[in-house]
Amino acid sequence: ELHALQEQFSIIGDIRGLGLLWGLELVKDPVFKEKAVEEAEAIMYECLRNGLSFKVSKGNVLQLCPALTITAAELRQALSILAQAFQKIIKT
Repeated sequence: ELHALQEQFSIIGDIRGLGLLWGLELVKDPVFKEKAVEEAEAIMYECLRNGLSFKVSKGNVLQLCPALTITAAELRQALSILAQAFQKIIKT
């Protein structure tokens, strides 16, 4: 689902991860990879307001690392909150 989000929002320059540890790198320009620091912070706080907590590293990488006991329903809810934050903050 993260890759579907990347297709919708060009600000997501890279998605990397393994298992339940994932990072979404936000960039202002996909060619020059300028960090989208303000946008990353805005998305983080929008998610936090809606019950999803994660950290931002290097100023522009959203680090998603849920508990190993997360259920499929909780994971879907978290991804929904993240998608809604992108839709609200990022103008495609």
